[in-house]
Amino acid sequence: MAKVHAESTTTWPTRIELMNLMEEQTVQGLLELTNGHGVAGLAKLLGSDPEEGLPNPVSDMGIRSENFGENRFEEKKLTPYWRFMWEALHDKILIMLLVMATLELIFNMAFADNAEEREHGWIEPVAIYLTVFLIINVQSMLDYKRERLFETLSKKLALSNVRYVIRGGKSLEVTDDEVTVGDIMQFNSHMAATISCDGVLITGDSVKTDESALTGEPEPIKKSNKNPFMISGTVVNAGQGTMLVVAVGEHSISGKIKKQVYASEQAEESPLFKKLDHMATVIGKGGTL
Repeated sequence: MAKVHAESTTTWPTRIELMNLMEEQTVQGLLELTNGHGVAGLAKLLGSDPEEGLPNPVSDMGIRSENFGENRFEEKKLTPYWRFMWEALHDKILIMLLVMATLELIFNMAFADNAEEREHGWIEPVAIYLTVFLIINVQSMLDYKRERLFETLSKKLALSNVRYVIRGGKSLEVTDDEVTVGDIMQFNSHMAATISCDGVLITGDSVKTDESALTGEPEPIKKSNKNPFMISGTVVNAGQGTMLVVAVGEHSISGKIKKQVYASEQAEESPLFKKLDHMATVIGKGGTL
């Protein structure tokens, strides 16, 4: 029979305290947070049990999500088609073509030597307008389809990423976004190797993780009571065990890195685009001479 979890939400550590624990990754910090009771004490503070996990169903899931966040990222709003067209119009080469076509049209209509030149003077400028219109639509359509294809594939991948947690004393298969702080997650180096959230090791059999993607450390890191911190975004390449989930989603270590990367990608252009932009400016200046 599952144990009764009577811990009040007032006993829960704050999200900031748990995030700081994972940032510092010291056993001393864990002991200070739990008054010397270690991971078992932290599980109790979070209303969980090292062996039986959270109750099933998790009656306070909403409160947990509100306090600690969810193990997913806020869905990015899809870009409308007109926005892709508007961004494509800011290409300096296309702007240069439009300006030159407009000047040519004005010159041909206003300063043509005869009626015949004036009659056919619109053909080349209009051809340039149509070409630019075609380029903008082709580029916009490719970006539009690519973004939606990526969104579809991401959702399919999220549904296929299953985790194993203990709730009510039983092992359950759940998706990433169903994992919450306080869950007891099972992992191994075969079927459940990817760590999707931050946690503290409870039990482990020769556990080693690959943390090279985050820390640059090429050698596998051994996990034990002396180094119990399981970092999101790492991979278990040896052993198996269980861990107490303490940080999820954008509040986990890999989540914070991912959020910063997304923000920097939106705020800055890539070096390639900067060089192309500079080249287009030089060409534009040369064309006006």
